[in-house]
Amino acid sequence: MAKYVNALFGTLAALGLTASVVVHALAVLGHPVQDVVPGVWGLHLGIFVVGLPTVFVLRKKRDSNDPFAFMRGLPSWAVVLLVSLFVYAFINMSITFPSLIDGSPVVNDGQYVLVNKGAVIRPLTEDEFVRGRALMLRGFSGHWMVFYWVAAATLLLRRPTE
Repeated sequence: MAKYVNALFGTLAALGLTASVVVHALAVLGHPVQDVVPGVWGLHLGIFVVGLPTVFVLRKKRDSNDPFAFMRGLPSWAVVLLVSLFVYAFINMSITFPSLIDGSPVVNDGQYVLVNKGAVIRPLTEDEFVRGRALMLRGFSGHWMVFYWVAAATLLLRRPTE
């Protein structure tokens, strides 16, 4: 039974990864996908849906002395992809975070504005608004890819190490 549950959630994780890659690529190109497809934020919740079964699988073979024990049993190409995605997510965050530290671009009373903790910081041009919305999604989707890959690799590719 566990094999089928892993296959189901692993497949969902692979689909989430694919969607995250597409959303991320569009965001990098400057398209605020969330403004056209508001349901894209479901990908944020999806990491928890596939993450719980992943945690249960990984806890079975937990080695408290080795923080990288979860990678044992994965094909080497899967580990290389995981490390690459992790490094990319860190670089991506380093690019997007400084641009968003002042606030979030929102529409307030029909105007594009930058808002921080509920306070309007300044008005935005349409280009600044679109760029800011795409950057925000880019930051999130860069991390989604890592989480979905960990789940997909663990649930679909991981082999027993004993």
